[in-house]
Amino acid sequence: MLRTCFCGEINSSHVGNSVTILGWIYDLRFLKNLTFLNIRDRTGTVQAVCSKEVSPSIFLQSLELQQEFCITASGVVQGRIRKTKGYIKKDVEVIVVSLNILNTSKALPIDISFRQIPSEKIQLKYRYLYLRNPDITRILVRRSEITYFIHEFMNKNGFINIETPYLSNLTDGGAKDFLVPSRIKNNRYYALSQSPQMFKQMLMISGFERYYQIARCFRNEDSRSNRQPEFTQLDIEMSFISSKQIRRFIEEFICKLWKKFLGVDLPDRFPKVTFKDAVRKYGTDKPDLRNYLELVDITSLLQSFRFNRFMEYCSLEDNCILIHVKSPLKKTNADCLKEYQNIGSKFKIKHFLFVEVSSNIIDRLNRKIFHGFLDMDMFRLLSSTFHLKDGDMICIGIGKKSLVNRFMGNIRLKIGEDLNITKKNIWKPVWIVDFPMFKKEESGSLKPTHHVFTSPKSCDLSKLRSDPTKVISDSYDMVINGQELGSGSVRIYKREIQKEIFKILQIEEKDQISKFGFLLDAMQYGAPPHAGFAFGLDRIMMIMLNQTNIKNVIAFPKTTSASCLMTNAPSKITG
Repeated sequence: MLRTCFCGEINSSHVGNSVTILGWIYDLRFLKNLTFLNIRDRTGTVQAVCSKEVSPSIFLQSLELQQEFCITASGVVQGRIRKTKGYIKKDVEVIVVSLNILNTSKALPIDISFRQIPSEKIQLKYRYLYLRNPDITRILVRRSEITYFIHEFMNKNGFINIETPYLSNLTDGGAKDFLVPSRIKNNRYYALSQSPQMFKQMLMISGFERYYQIARCFRNEDSRSNRQPEFTQLDIEMSFISSKQIRRFIEEFICKLWKKFLGVDLPDRFPKVTFKDAVRKYGTDKPDLRNYLELVDITSLLQSFRFNRFMEYCSLEDNCILIHVKSPLKKTNADCLKEYQNIGSKFKIKHFLFVEVSSNIIDRLNRKIFHGFLDMDMFRLLSSTFHLKDGDMICIGIGKKSLVNRFMGNIRLKIGEDLNITKKNIWKPVWIVDFPMFKKEESGSLKPTHHVFTSPKSCDLSKLRSDPTKVISDSYDMVINGQELGSGSVRIYKREIQKEIFKILQIEEKDQISKFGFLLDAMQYGAPPHAGFAFGLDRIMMIMLNQTNIKNVIAFPKTTSASCLMTNAPSKITG
C-alpha cells in the first residue's frame, strides 16, 4: 500500500505518470463499459476510471464496488476536458490498472454529501462518518493550520509553551466544576481546571515572563451554540507589561491571523469603547459595529415635557429607549413586528412601539391609529430632535433600566439583519474596557465581573474600602462582529490587595487558605506585575471559518445537555 500522492494533489503536472492512491469511494457511476469512481482522502477527491477496454478484470472487479468502500488504486494519470455550465474545464483522471478492496462498507446511516443535512442527533451519533464530509474535513484541516500558525507566532515573540495541570483543587471560577474522585484518598476530589488562571500567574512569579498554552478547559454549565463544556483556550500571560501594551500585542496577533488565513487587512489599532458606553449605545458589552444603529435614552427628554399619555405608561423606575432607523432600503413586515413583540414579551418589557414615518403620519396620529403613548406633541418633539424624514423609522421601548437596554440591544441586532443594515463581509473589531470591578447580586452581595484575580485600576485603589461598587477594573474584552473572542486583565500581584478583594467578596479566611493559599504565599516572594489574555480558540475558528455553530469546528463535540451520543458518555458507574 505504497501511496505515491494524495487524491487532492493530483493535477496536470502528473499527466503520463503512474500513481497509487488510497482512500474511500465518495461516489460512483456505471456507464456501459466504464466505471467512474470519485476517490476521496483528507486532501480532496480525484476521478478514477475502470475501463473494460484497458483491463477487463479490473472492470469486472469495479462492478462489486459500493460507496465508502476503502480501496487502493493504481493507474496512469491522463488529462480530460469537460463542459460545466457552458464552460470548458481542463481536468485529470486516473486510468486504473490495479485495484484492491481494503475494506467494504455497509450502506451509510448518514448522508455525508450534504445533499440532505442530517439532524444534529445523527451528526453526533455517527460523528466518525460525518467527519468524512469534505467540507467538515477542510474545517478541521484549517483548524490545524491555524493552530500551527499560533505556535510559530508565539515562539517568534519569545513565548514559552508550558503545560499546566488539568487535575486541580476546587475554586470559585464562576461556573461549576467537573469533579474527579481520588482513588487513593477517600472522599477527596480533584476539579478539572476551568482555566489555567492561577497556574499561569505562578509561572510569572517563577520568572518565565512570557507564557502561552493551547489549553483544554472544563466548565460544568449549559452548552450554547458558541459554548461547550470542554473547550480549547489560547492562554497568554506576560510580566512587566501594562494593559495598553498587551492589547497592542493581541492586536498584532489578530491582524496577522486574519491577514494570513482570510486575506483581510484589519486596522492597526482597534477602537476602544467603555463598558458603560457599550451598554448605553448598543445594549450589550459585545457590540456588533457593522450595524450603525445606536440606542438613545429619551427618558429625560420626554419627562421634562411631562406628556400626560407618556407619564401614564412610564414610572419613575422605567427608562425609555429609542432607535432611529434612517430611510432603510428595505421595510419591515408584519412578521418582523410580531417577532419584535415576542422578544419584548420574553424580556417582560412594558411597552414597545415601532413607527414608520410617512406623509400621512399626522393624519394617523389624529385618528389615534397608534395605540399607546405616542401622541401628536410627542411625535413633533421627536421629529425635531432627531430630524425625522419620510421613510425613517423609530422604535421605542419602555421598561426597567436593567431590562430595556438589553431588549433594545436585541431589537437593534434584529432590525440590522431584517433591513440589511448590518454590513456583510467586513470585520469590525473593538476593545471593551473599563468594566466595573464588581457586580451586585439580588441578595446585595458582590461578585467579580471577571474573576477574583483581576486588578482594579490604580487610580481606583482608594475606593476599594470606601465604595467598591464604583471601582473600575483594569480588564479588557476583544469583540469582533458581535462575538467575544477573548478577555483578559492586569492581575493583582500584591498580597494585601488580593486579601482586600477576598474580604469585599466575603470569602472567609479558611476558604482563602484552602482555595488560594498557595497563590497568596507566592505573592510574598517578589511577584512581578503581570497581565494576560485568553482566547476561546473554538470560537475564533467558528468566526473565521464562517460557521454558525461551534460544534462544526470541533471533532467530537457534546450535545447541549453535555452528552456524547457516539460513546454514550457520561456513563453510569456500577458496583
